[in-house]
Amino acid sequence: MSLPSPPLRLLPTVATFVGWDSHPLEFRAFHGAPWIDWLHKSAPDCSLAKEALDDVLSRFPEFQPSDHPDLTHWMSSVPGIRQSPWSVDELLSKPAEEWADELLSFQDTGINEPDRLGLNIAVSDAAKRDFQWGLDLADAVAKRRNWDTDLWNTLMRLWSVTELDQNRVCQVIQQLERIELQKNCARPIAESLYNLVSNNQTQHAHIPLTQANQIAANLWCHVDRDDGRREIGSWLTAAINSTAGLLAGFWLHSLNCLRKQQAGEPDDLSPAYRDALLDIVEDKTLAGRLGRAVLARYLSFLIGVDRDWTEAKLVPFFTNRSNVEDYQAIWDGFLYGRLSPAVAELMGEAFLDAVSRIEQDFSVEGKKQFIARYTEMLTYYADDPLEVWIPEFFNHAGVNARRYFAITIGNRLEHMTDSQQREWWELWGKRYWEYRTQGVPASLSADEIWIQLCWLPDLKEVFSEAVDLAVKMQPVESKVQSANSSRVVYLVYKNELWKHHPKAVAKLLSYLDQIKSRPLAWPNGKELIEKLLRSDLSCELKQGLREVAARRGLM
Repeated sequence: MSLPSPPLRLLPTVATFVGWDSHPLEFRAFHGAPWIDWLHKSAPDCSLAKEALDDVLSRFPEFQPSDHPDLTHWMSSVPGIRQSPWSVDELLSKPAEEWADELLSFQDTGINEPDRLGLNIAVSDAAKRDFQWGLDLADAVAKRRNWDTDLWNTLMRLWSVTELDQNRVCQVIQQLERIELQKNCARPIAESLYNLVSNNQTQHAHIPLTQANQIAANLWCHVDRDDGRREIGSWLTAAINSTAGLLAGFWLHSLNCLRKQQAGEPDDLSPAYRDALLDIVEDKTLAGRLGRAVLARYLSFLIGVDRDWTEAKLVPFFTNRSNVEDYQAIWDGFLYGRLSPAVAELMGEAFLDAVSRIEQDFSVEGKKQFIARYTEMLTYYADDPLEVWIPEFFNHAGVNARRYFAITIGNRLEHMTDSQQREWWELWGKRYWEYRTQGVPASLSADEIWIQLCWLPDLKEVFSEAVDLAVKMQPVESKVQSANSSRVVYLVYKNELWKHHPKAVAKLLSYLDQIKSRPLAWPNGKELIEKLLRSDLSCELKQGLREVAARRGLM
């Protein structure tokens, strides 16, 4: 803020206004100093302000100008820097054995002082620079039988993200084989094992799977089995961040490594993997629930490995509602996996069973994901969706679910090729649109009408036929109408549908004009109408377009 140079005679007036005349002169001079300093900086050429400031400074030489003289309170932050009591070079200057006691006993001393987080960062950097030093530190800590120190987490996290050769992988596995460590550090070990088999694709050939698998099998005894009631928004998110979920993921990636190591891929599970996965499937606690969510995400992979086992042991969970949390967990994992032809074949009945509970057993986000997968099933895998799949959905879905159903179909049309769109249209798309205009299996809501209108720009192959059906829908106002009307006009222009379907585009514009949205809500509407008026249209259609342009200010 900058003040004009005149009258700093305001100072006495301000002082009177705030009631400072009743205070001693010394008080007024000291507490008014920030104001005087601010006035001087705002009007540096003013002699009165300069004189007043010099007087204050002579009386109170300890006065320090404020950065915020116009405020009584303010906040600032100083970036925190984690400090280690010892540098990386210092740590590496001596054998790890000689550091062990000091590293284990060091405690935080206070704010802005060296702390354990800073220490662990330095230890990680030292072990990264000298891999053997990190291994020696692990041996030294194990020798002292200290299994709950944060140094283990630091070392295991480093090993899990470092690219290791065959010798170093074996050395890390040897560290993780310590039984006492497995009891106290189940999660970081599970994370290390998972990263070894999933992240480093070049290591498939030399990962000692037998030893890694034995460690994972031992860890299952130490996972959290707290089965108390808890609010879990996303079972899959909870699973992939849990020890049980990491172990489930490990077994799947370990199995994938084994198949890559073998000359020919086996067509069933070997006993070690069968036993491990069965432990997860049969576990009735929270651990099993989280593990099954991960297994369900990779259902396609498991079917490819051993279809009979997967169908017998895992698929039944998708229709068993005896435990709601089991049901929600396995569906939540599955809905974020891949839907292959083999999965679709096994899961058809499960989908039809689940749709009857779409409003009761699925969260808001889970419902959306289920609908996305449901529309994928009926679009690509159902023989005649209009016979069972669509009636079942509309028998149980609420208004919001039906709205999202229309949105997901539009999303699928957007990514189809022209031939796929033609096949969809002839198989059931055309009949679905016809039936909906007749109120079968349910009347179209206002939002559904405008969402289906957004399908049109993507239906290049059948655009004229689709418009003929679209204009039969009653055009009513809705909360999505204005935005979707603009989007339809813009995409019709962008996709150059006016070149091959001028008559259909003219009919569509006349239809959209029946809704009195704001006049300038049609991007490229003027250019589109101009192109249509230059095309081979009947006089009647051209006159209708001119009237639309006039009403919408597009002339």
